[in-house]
Amino acid sequence: MSKNLGHRLREQDAERQRTGQEAVWAREALTPEAYTENEAKLAALFERAKSSVTYAVSRNRTVKRVTMDDAPPFVISEKLPSNPKHPYHHIFRDYDAWGEENGLILDFRYQHDGGGLRGWYEIAFVPRWDLSSA
Repeated sequence: MSKNLGHRLREQDAERQRTGQEAVWAREALTPEAYTENEAKLAALFERAKSSVTYAVSRNRTVKRVTMDDAPPFVISEKLPSNPKHPYHHIFRDYDAWGEENGLILDFRYQHDGGGLRGWYEIAFVPRWDLSSA
């Protein structure tokens, strides 16, 4: 049986309360198409990180960090997708669960050009016990 609109609205209101106002504003400020496009960008980024570690381990190579140059869907209100209040946290959760199953964790590193003109994030799956040497 499908949920009626009232039930779905209650669930959505509970989710808004859980994630926080910044995430609500960030999501509602976008058109549905833009929100979906950002979801796809983040999912592709995490998928590249997953492929990178899988490839590296299967071939005994160094894991390559992947970069997301256009940060807007990545950093929202100074929150990374790993933060439960980030509007795209659900994507992080899926990849974090995959990482946990495989003894890995997503490591986020902020990088910059040194001149204050450009900044970006690099991510990689690293062993759960070793974030300091990734």
